[in-house]
Amino acid sequence: MGGRRASLVALLLLCAGVAALGGRAADVIGVSDSSSSLNRSIACGFPAIFNFGDSNSDTGAISAAFNRIPPPNGMTYFHRPSGRPCDGLLIIDHFAQYLGIPFLHPYLDSIGAKFLQGANFAASGATVQHLNLTLFDGGLCPFSLDYQLAQFSQLQNRSSECYNEGCSYNGELPKSNVFSEALYTFDIGQNDLTNGFRKLPMNQVPVIIPGVLAQVSYTIQSLYRRGARYFWIHNTGPLGCLPLYVIYGPFTNFAKDNLGCAVYPNNVAMEFNRQLKQLVRELRTKLPLAALTYVDIYSAKYRLISQATKLGFVDPLKLCCGGGDKLIYCGYSAIVNGVEVAAPLCADPLKYVSWDGIHYSHAANQLIAKQIVDGSFSDPPIALDKACHLRMREMGGQTASLVALLLLCVGVSALGGGDSVVAQSDSSSSARCRFPAIFNFGDSNSDTGGISAAFNRTPSPNGMTYFHRPSGRPCDGLLIIDHFAQDLGFPFLHPYLDPIGAKFLQGANFAASGATVQHLNLTLFDGGISPMSLDYQLAQFAQLQDRSTECHKEGFWYEDQLPKSDIFSEALYTFDIGQNDLANGFRKLPMHQVPAIIPDILAQLSYTIQSLYRRGARYFWIHNTGPIGCLPLYVIYGPFTDVAKDKHGCSVDPNKVAVEFNRQLKELVMELRTKLPLAALTYVDVYSAKYRLITRATMLGFVEPLKFCCGRGDKLDIWVGCGKRGIVNGVEVVATTCADPSKYVNVPNLLIYVQYTDFIWFLWVILLAAKHSGLPYLNAYLDSVGSNFSHGANFATAGSTILRQNTTLFQSGFSPFSLDVQSWQFNQFKARGSVAYGKGGVYRELLPKQEIFNKSLYTFDIGQNDLTSGLFRNLSIDEVKAYIPDALAQFSDVVKGIHDQGGRSFWIHNTGPFGCLAYVLERLPVLASQIDQAGCAIPFNELAQFFNEKLNQTVVRLRKHFPHAVFTYVDVYSVKYELISQAKKNGFGNPLRACCGHGGKYNYNKNLGCGGKKKVAGRQVLVGSSCADPWRYVNWDGVHYTQAGNKFVFDHIVDGKFSDPPRPLRLACHKHI
Repeated sequence: MGGRRASLVALLLLCAGVAALGGRAADVIGVSDSSSSLNRSIACGFPAIFNFGDSNSDTGAISAAFNRIPPPNGMTYFHRPSGRPCDGLLIIDHFAQYLGIPFLHPYLDSIGAKFLQGANFAASGATVQHLNLTLFDGGLCPFSLDYQLAQFSQLQNRSSECYNEGCSYNGELPKSNVFSEALYTFDIGQNDLTNGFRKLPMNQVPVIIPGVLAQVSYTIQSLYRRGARYFWIHNTGPLGCLPLYVIYGPFTNFAKDNLGCAVYPNNVAMEFNRQLKQLVRELRTKLPLAALTYVDIYSAKYRLISQATKLGFVDPLKLCCGGGDKLIYCGYSAIVNGVEVAAPLCADPLKYVSWDGIHYSHAANQLIAKQIVDGSFSDPPIALDKACHLRMREMGGQTASLVALLLLCVGVSALGGGDSVVAQSDSSSSARCRFPAIFNFGDSNSDTGGISAAFNRTPSPNGMTYFHRPSGRPCDGLLIIDHFAQDLGFPFLHPYLDPIGAKFLQGANFAASGATVQHLNLTLFDGGISPMSLDYQLAQFAQLQDRSTECHKEGFWYEDQLPKSDIFSEALYTFDIGQNDLANGFRKLPMHQVPAIIPDILAQLSYTIQSLYRRGARYFWIHNTGPIGCLPLYVIYGPFTDVAKDKHGCSVDPNKVAVEFNRQLKELVMELRTKLPLAALTYVDVYSAKYRLITRATMLGFVEPLKFCCGRGDKLDIWVGCGKRGIVNGVEVVATTCADPSKYVNVPNLLIYVQYTDFIWFLWVILLAAKHSGLPYLNAYLDSVGSNFSHGANFATAGSTILRQNTTLFQSGFSPFSLDVQSWQFNQFKARGSVAYGKGGVYRELLPKQEIFNKSLYTFDIGQNDLTSGLFRNLSIDEVKAYIPDALAQFSDVVKGIHDQGGRSFWIHNTGPFGCLAYVLERLPVLASQIDQAGCAIPFNELAQFFNEKLNQTVVRLRKHFPHAVFTYVDVYSVKYELISQAKKNGFGNPLRACCGHGGKYNYNKNLGCGGKKKVAGRQVLVGSSCADPWRYVNWDGVHYTQAGNKFVFDHIVDGKFSDPPRPLRLACHKHI
């Protein structure tokens, strides 16, 4: 097996199990407390560190996710591989020691994961920006800074969920206050520059720097919005001094300085650092509550290199591990002149600055950390443990007022229950096997959350049917592998890449969406192909097995979360992978050439099974691939669109290739039965099971099987994935779900006001209605902080429409939460509320009982934005009128859906005279002859009246369709027009002029609205200010009514004078009055 085997047998440090070193960590690296008067203030007491970076601070992420880093890495400090590309500790490890925090656990390493005192999102090969190069052909990892940010967001959100729900593993996660009191460290950017040197002309590399730093800025500001306040930001080191690049390329032919470093790459690094320092200064202004420390790592490292011999090191451009006449990477071997040669290793790593030509040695990292923790290389000159102070220069030696709270470690209780291993019976060959565990390998067909944890969290509506929230699965509920687990009496398999709540006592899931059997040099970003191919899934398994053995042998605290050694030989090993290899072949190759790749795919699969067998695996359950020609996405949107179809609508040729793949796979299984005499290999014909389901779909109660439940496509080659947003014809659209996923193959004592509306002005009306009924004000459904939904919920959002608007909120001002989305939110609220209510406790105080929903009042005020959106798109009034029937049909469907959910009392407002609103009058000027005596635009008010006439007719039809329901149609138009046309009589001033705004006849400017600021002489000045007496104004901001205006409207409609039938609000549940 040569180098392949060598790369898999290495040992990793169990990071979370390493106890913090005793004593003050500052003493470990020799830092004095008296380095500066600035640093005599009280230490911050950071409870945690959250680190973002590349290999300079990766404590094991890439090693856990891909191949385990081999020996001799880790030899100096850990005496075995620790996942770090170094012989010992990294700078971030010294930081942890200095602050009295355990070494940071990699977020992607689920074994022994404990994040009470922070997490490490750094990954070797990571870049700030997305770069479409894979780990295999470019050495760059997929976990760029935006994905590290997404991982952090998941950790924060899911920690909060865990504490709220009282999950069993909350003792392993940080409490909410820790996130705002922690230190956030950054060391990233080096790979963006080195990739630039490989791919671009030398003089163009500096051009990429602003784009890189824009992403850094976005990340820091995003963390700030999430509560982060303390940032420690490293610049990039002297790239031109990295031995691997200087000796072996790409800097070989560059001019060198007197130390032997390449001059131009160092100049580019210094330019990067200059711009980064400027960015940090700008962020201090933008983020006034943040303490941002800029750390000049470049100077610290360059000083070490220039003084290397004086400090007892050998030539700083020599490598300790790796190198040779023909480059051999540290820990690996290569064939040289027909002979396998191991990478060279120095005798004493403590005498080397460079460990492997790219990364610094343990000894070098220790000296660099010693130089920077006391603040000597920082701006401002603050020691690491004082980096929470906002104004150290002004504070001097005074006692700081900001001291972070220390996180209290919570012990993890041992798992209950007895031994999960059940001995197999030998009495009968047909006795049930009683497998103690399942280890699964696969793609999205069996991914229970791996890709979701590692990259962006799988969005809603995934998970809606079974979990009632996203579960990481690309499905509305359970996958086949979940049903296997249930059938065998196991918990659902935990994804190996998901560190939160990780327990592997009864197995692990290595499957990852987009995974292939073979390496494919496509990224997740441009090809949809996961980096977690089958060989890396095998490497992950090998790590789990090896580290579990180590853990049980050494008695680490988390041994009760890991399987004992005998479990691995008694477990069931399941496979469902290969579909993506074929699908990629169809995209890249002519159809007739795809079968040619099958033997290579199966050779890799065979290697994996035999490797597992050598590791003790004996029981294999191997799925063939499904009828790929029946997948709706491929059939409808490509690549099978133009391929001949069978009578069921499936593409014939792709299915023939799948059948051929399965034939060869079955032959392979038969061969392996001979090669592996102690193994039991079961070949499972999933193809036939799935094809039978498709051909009998309607008979089994499903809709047409080539229809999909969740997702959106408007025309060929334009597809928006389930729960995601996408641009179609230049417009953003949202892919939502079907009404009933179970039908798809391919997936008056108390009133509750459930509000569907579009304008914020109505909020005050609904608040008054709530007050009138003796109920609390409605909480917004989208605002979960401090919300109490026991008396109803408000699904309204500003800018909402009945029909979906294919524009973003930023493009047009119209909300993505159209009426159908609000309806879906209500359905989710009702379904999930029922589950949560059933849990008891605080949920019963915050959520309504199920019987309340059919006693509730459902109020609607929506439609105005549908009319104005058409006008703002330059449609004529006749063209807008033409789509009103579609809007009201959608409205009717939503009402019917609520009725189906038990709703019986409906209070429906018509739309107001929007021709009297400043935002319309300013944007859509009309002729003087088209202005009425109140100053309103006649054509637009007539359009509103046309809409209202059609709405009233719709309500009449709904009454006939649902005779047991109560529908009240409310003429808000007439009340509002009376208010405007008789404003003076009603005690108001000019009804068309906004109270809050800026400029023009109506005090309205669409580009500078209420609260708007303008830069004057370099300062932001408020120009969209409020009037002194808003109670005398009808209009608040040119769009919405004032509180006084809303009160007038409410007072006139509450008693039923403007209702049809004339029914007061309090009696809106009574059909007959």
